[in-house]
Amino acid sequence: MKPDSIKEKILYDVNIPESVGVEIGALANPMVKKDDGDVRYIDRDSTEKIKEWYSKSDVVDQDKIVDVDYVWGDQTLAEATGVMEGFDYCFASHVLEHVPDLIGWLREVSSILKEKGIASFSIPDRRYTFDYLRAESTVGELLDAYFQKSRKPTVRQIYDHFSLFTELNIVEAWQPSFDGNKLVPAFEPGKAYSFCLDSVNNNKYIDTHCWVFTSTYFLAVLERLSKFGLLDFKIRNFFDVEQNTFEFVVQLEKIPSTLSAEEKHTLFLESLRKVHPHSLRIVLEASSGGLAQLYYDTGKGFNEEESVMQEFSVKGDRVDLEFSFPRVPVKGLRFDPLMGPVNIKIFSMELLLAGDKENAIRLESFQAGGNIRRSGMKDDYFFAESKRKTNDPSILINLPQSDGKI
Repeated sequence: MKPDSIKEKILYDVNIPESVGVEIGALANPMVKKDDGDVRYIDRDSTEKIKEWYSKSDVVDQDKIVDVDYVWGDQTLAEATGVMEGFDYCFASHVLEHVPDLIGWLREVSSILKEKGIASFSIPDRRYTFDYLRAESTVGELLDAYFQKSRKPTVRQIYDHFSLFTELNIVEAWQPSFDGNKLVPAFEPGKAYSFCLDSVNNNKYIDTHCWVFTSTYFLAVLERLSKFGLLDFKIRNFFDVEQNTFEFVVQLEKIPSTLSAEEKHTLFLESLRKVHPHSLRIVLEASSGGLAQLYYDTGKGFNEEESVMQEFSVKGDRVDLEFSFPRVPVKGLRFDPLMGPVNIKIFSMELLLAGDKENAIRLESFQAGGNIRRSGMKDDYFFAESKRKTNDPSILINLPQSDGKI
């Protein structure tokens, strides 16, 4: 049966009654209760201090906060639990984005899990949260935190979190007409700076979203970490963000430590191909912004049900659009740059097939579709000019495979 709730996705296909596991950051809403199975709770501080921390919170019910079994704090998870490769699972809901050193934390989680142990996390997608104004965290930032061995949020992480924090309605964010350019930071810059000073001058731990991801970008980050030999997991299950929600779930499985880094990466790539959607990345310039649409033909012809949309704005610079679409056999693609008249220049287009390597689509392979009055190659780009009065100018994309389909 397909899991529905976030809890069902995190626990998916895990035999809780027959397992021994840990849950990190359970607070007042644990995924697994003591009555459900042998579970131990881990947090960054003692039960008393956690309750004190949330004493003024109207979100967390202080009376329901679980008793912490292991205090993580400045210790590694292995040091805190006194266990090496002894647990069957590790669950964490909305914890990963708060961890100052994500790479180090994932390696710590791996260290306490048995071979084939499961690490399952729910993670917010920045496009539907107060992190909307922030850029995705780079692999370089992750590496910096790892080699610095960060144990609390850095000044940069704190400042970015509070200076770009915005108020957002999740349902509105899913609407094709949603305009993220209208969002503004909720705090004055001075307020964000004051949190930074509190951290530095008082050595205070400021709870922060240290890391910001979208669902597919997070998978790409994991792939890079695996390639560098910094990830001891493969993907067991992946549950993408659903309509009008804001979080996705990644379930990882520990790879045998006896394998080489190259062998681990091969296993990771195999698992990634099973869960990653196709994606198409387009770099373009347009005379106006609005709603772009990508159609993928699975044999029924181009239709609205088999299409995805992406809102974009024009500020005189090139626009980088990325469309994700289901892992289904595709016979053809059609790109509608705008639901109205538009002139565009396409500089590059790359197709990523279900976690595989990127395939550059030759600009010469584009064909004018409907409502295009003039198109062709010029210098290093493909241009298309729509008819002056039209609703759906389109460009047909010839697929790079010899058989004409993916």
